[in-house]
Amino acid sequence: MSEVCSTVRLFRLVAAIGAVAITLGCSMSGQPNNGSSVTPRSTAHLSSPSPLADPPVTCVTGGSPEQLNPAFGPGIGGSPVWVISGTTIHVGFGDGTLRGVTYTNHGWSVKVLWVIEPSYSHTIRVSGAAVDTGEPLWFQFNGQESPTTSAVLDPSKPPTGAGGWPGFPSNVFIPRAACYNLTATWPQGHWKLVVAAGL
Repeated sequence: MSEVCSTVRLFRLVAAIGAVAITLGCSMSGQPNNGSSVTPRSTAHLSSPSPLADPPVTCVTGGSPEQLNPAFGPGIGGSPVWVISGTTIHVGFGDGTLRGVTYTNHGWSVKVLWVIEPSYSHTIRVSGAAVDTGEPLWFQFNGQESPTTSAVLDPSKPPTGAGGWPGFPSNVFIPRAACYNLTATWPQGHWKLVVAAGL
């Protein structure tokens, strides 16, 4: 009888050690264990961004915004495409706060409207970069799933419009306070201008 009891105890010990080994194996492999959860890297929160400074006053911007149409505000750029903005882009409300502003891995999101003159029919490519480092700006236009560093505006397929002007609402992602080039290119030409961006 003592041999049977010893065998049963040994069997229970081996089973217990096996259960512990299986549990440890699951925990070490990163799989959930008994209700615990593992956050995948793809859904982990972004780290807090560095504080955003005021727009630099040293940017060499050119020209003043022009009033193009009473349906929207003044714009910078030139025929055939304008950015409805001034030469300074404020992240937030221009009052030193970031209320309601989203930070992504591409930078602070700023809403910007691009418009194309009514008589123009060719596509226009827009891009941008930091003047000091060449770091590209990211853009996300209505209907795009992912941001891009080079976007194409097609006046035959505008998501919106006002007063006959095709309109392209976008988010421009500002990684830090700096001077940025904005560039628009079309078959007959291009323009490049500098804007200051910051809090």
